[in-house]
Amino acid sequence: MKPITKLRVAEIISASQGVHYTGQDAVIYLIVVKLILRSSFDEKITLSRAEAFQWIRQLAIHGKLKIYGRPIVTTELSLLPDLIDQPSKVIPDFSTEPVTDDDLNFVHSWRFFRS
Repeated sequence: MKPITKLRVAEIISASQGVHYTGQDAVIYLIVVKLILRSSFDEKITLSRAEAFQWIRQLAIHGKLKIYGRPIVTTELSLLPDLIDQPSKVIPDFSTEPVTDDDLNFVHSWRFFRS
C-alpha cells in the first residue's frame, strides 16, 4: 500500500513481458515496444491510479496482457536498439476512442492474466 515509482512499474511491466531489464533498460524496452513515450516519462514520480489504469489499458490495446515469467538472468542489452536511431513518434497518453463496458470489465479481462 505504498506509492510506487514509474521506474519500478516499468521494471515490473517489462518483466511481465518475459524480459529481464532493470532501471533505464526497462524504460528503453517499454519505449521500443511503444508502451510509453520517452519525452513524457519521469521515472522518479510515483504512479497515480489513473496512470495505472491507462497503462493497463495500453497493455490491452497492444495485446500485451498475457504475463510471462521474468528470466533469471538479465536479457542481452544488445537486443535493445539505440534510441537515437529510433524515430520519435508521439503516442498520446489518452485517446478519444469511446470506452465500452468491456474496457472497464476487469473480470472479463482476467482471462488474459490466467493464460
